[in-house]
Amino acid sequence: MLITPDSTCTLEVPAVEPVAKITELAKAAGVLRPSDLAAHGIARQYLRLAMQQGFIVRSRPGLYSPADGAITEFHTFAEAAKRAPRAVICLLSALRFHNIGPQNPFEIWMAIGEKDRRPRSENPRMRVVRFSKESLKFGQETHNVEGVPVRIVSVAKTVWGLFQISK
Repeated sequence: MLITPDSTCTLEVPAVEPVAKITELAKAAGVLRPSDLAAHGIARQYLRLAMQQGFIVRSRPGLYSPADGAITEFHTFAEAAKRAPRAVICLLSALRFHNIGPQNPFEIWMAIGEKDRRPRSENPRMRVVRFSKESLKFGQETHNVEGVPVRIVSVAKTVWGLFQISK
């Protein structure tokens, strides 16, 4: 209860608007990070409220998805792209994405630049390889996975990269 200067009592109603915004953002983005809320002027504590009300679910530490969102077989790719937005999914993981061969790696292969900071993530588990600046830019495609832009190397570059590793 709040006491106003004219001595009347009013009830404070919890803010519903931030929870609705978080729900909209989660549906639009597919996977949401707490840092994504700052750009929209929403405090992080509303994430917990949205979870308690059942609008979003915590898929991994620091990653949230809409409760009614469709989760695809490449959900971990979307999570990895959120954790490391400048990295590119490559090699065995790219083979899996392009449906080439029977590979189903237990970790996501991510390429980063020679001097880029290594992404810190235990979930989803990432296998990081370093590419030169030119090699990182060449032959990559951006695919939309559950509303998240995910950078993945092309089929041709994936096959070429596997031959290079096997030498």
